[in-house]
Amino acid sequence: RIFTRMATQESISAAVPASTFMTELNQLALMLHHHTRKSLMLIDEFGKGTLAADGTGLLCSTLQCLSTGDCIPKVFVSTHYSE
Repeated sequence: RIFTRMATQESISAAVPASTFMTELNQLALMLHHHTRKSLMLIDEFGKGTLAADGTGLLCSTLQCLSTGDCIPKVFVSTHYSE
């Protein structure tokens, strides 16, 4: 399976409004729960809408979660952080 998490916009007009950050977390949760070792994950602008330290912490935790266990997917990540 190929999973993509690209930059999103806030969903204010939806029945249940969701911030950009919440949308990103929901998409990421789906990827974490359904990936296999043959999966390819493309994650763009990880941590958008967060402070650099918070986004970096989320990214490190996500990559650590993905790199443990039996099904380690191929992952490409881009961020807007310069650190």
